[in-house]
Amino acid sequence: MAQYYLVQNGQKAGPFTVEQLLQNGLNPDSLVFTQGMTAWTKAAEVPELVAALAPAPAPAPAPAAQPQYQAAQPQYQAPQPQYQQPQPQYQQPYQQPAMGNYVATPQMDFVTAVKTCFKKYFDFKGRARRSEFWWFMLATWIINAVVNGTLSSIVSGLMAKKQAIQQAAINDIFSGNGIDTAAIESQDPTGTIIFLCVLMFIIFVAIFIPQLSAGARRLHDLGKSGHLQWLHLASIFCGIGSIIVLILCIPEGKPEPNKYGESPKFVRQQ
Repeated sequence: MAQYYLVQNGQKAGPFTVEQLLQNGLNPDSLVFTQGMTAWTKAAEVPELVAALAPAPAPAPAPAAQPQYQAAQPQYQAPQPQYQQPQPQYQQPYQQPAMGNYVATPQMDFVTAVKTCFKKYFDFKGRARRSEFWWFMLATWIINAVVNGTLSSIVSGLMAKKQAIQQAAINDIFSGNGIDTAAIESQDPTGTIIFLCVLMFIIFVAIFIPQLSAGARRLHDLGKSGHLQWLHLASIFCGIGSIIVLILCIPEGKPEPNKYGESPKFVRQQ
């Protein structure tokens, strides 16, 4: 059975079962959260809670006993006055409702963050909270370290093998034995080296694109432009461009909406 968290008086409480939620005053406008959700949601939008909130059908009323004797009802009714008090036409000027308290939703876990960023592969719009961005950055760093480290080791070994084959051919020339061209071509790892280098480049590009989109959304959460990621190019020359971008992504975004959309972390309590 699913366990839910409940917002009570601006504080997060739980986890509760559905029965415990009802005992704690659950209503259709209550904000709830459970595993698998990405944001706090009203109870009226959760199918399992909608069924629990539905009122039980009232029992059919028992037929009333009919009296044997009914007294005669008087037919006279006093006339109702037709005059009505005129309603004032003046209305108070419109005032924007005050912003309520903001409640932080639970932190996004590692697996959910990775799934979300790959799902938003080419999504450079909207906002991303810190847990979404930094968990995904950690995942991509691990993938790059494992995959590129393994492939680089294999390429280095093949390069050493190629140099050994070339050295053996040179030794054959000086010894007067001649060069066995067919044997050299069959052992030449050049094709494999090229394939592995291309594979490393493809993996790098496949990971770099969602890194850029996640970085753009993280900067948007701070009210900054995603174009600041052009600083990555500065790393080619001075090595600090990417460090500057990562530092810019450290602060927490404001709970209020900005020009890039609603906050992915905070919800406003009604």
